[in-house]
Amino acid sequence: MNFRLPGWTKRRTYCAVVIVSVCEFVPLFRPQGFHCNDPDLSHKYIGETITPTEILIAAFTIPLTILLLNEYWGRIGSNARWVKQALYWYKDFISGLLILLTIVAITKVLVGEPRPHFFDSCKPREAANCTSGAFIYHFQCLGRDVRQYQDASKSFPSGHAAVSFYFFFYLSWYIQKNLKSVQPIVLLWMQTALFLTACFVALSRITDHRHHWWDVLFGSVLGCAMAVCSALTFSKNFKSHECEVTTHSFDNRGGRPLTFLGNENHPVQWFLNKNNGFTDGNDGSHIITP
Repeated sequence: MNFRLPGWTKRRTYCAVVIVSVCEFVPLFRPQGFHCNDPDLSHKYIGETITPTEILIAAFTIPLTILLLNEYWGRIGSNARWVKQALYWYKDFISGLLILLTIVAITKVLVGEPRPHFFDSCKPREAANCTSGAFIYHFQCLGRDVRQYQDASKSFPSGHAAVSFYFFFYLSWYIQKNLKSVQPIVLLWMQTALFLTACFVALSRITDHRHHWWDVLFGSVLGCAMAVCSALTFSKNFKSHECEVTTHSFDNRGGRPLTFLGNENHPVQWFLNKNNGFTDGNDGSHIITP
């Protein structure tokens, strides 16, 4: 088996990585201002229950494991086709995930909304002597950690919520369409487990004071919407990719084309030596079956 990503997928991957990296590390736009003594921005930075590295590792590895296991159990005895099918679904999943990450990264930069711990991370000079409730358009951060105060203005939308709900919705749809032999109650429990995991990740962003509730809500909806697009556009509603091979040759007896249908490992010469394997097609061609 030789599974290779098509060129457009590679280009999409490179573009997504470049765009996300630029949005993450290069200050392209001036962030939003803030209201003096805004209580929504006055929380302390307490770290993260689930780090970006952890959510990305989970998003890239757990779906692959689930896809491989399900395709293996559903296609035992069909050589390596189950691996290829699982990798097709995984490629579709990753394609949608990369688009989602790109949308989130660009939106964070364009909106530039302060996080709930903005004052603690940025320590804006102008916040020391301003009138309560006044809006400050231009400010200078005094915090020593440049990465931290740049990140403090990227609250909207929640990337964790978007990724976790994309993960939940895509895999829930997949197991609903492909686990036909599993009892409905088992499917429901599997989907519930995925949903609760996504909710835990999303809600942790609020309890960690990393996002406002509307950031998490929008990110969750965005993730679900992207999962629907991926399932319908890339995965074609999870219709199996059958690995049929069609080869055209020439019938020396009548000068008409031959269409060979069968597995890749059936030698062409074997068909030509078996006269009883010829069948006339509706269009005058000969169809040969193993």
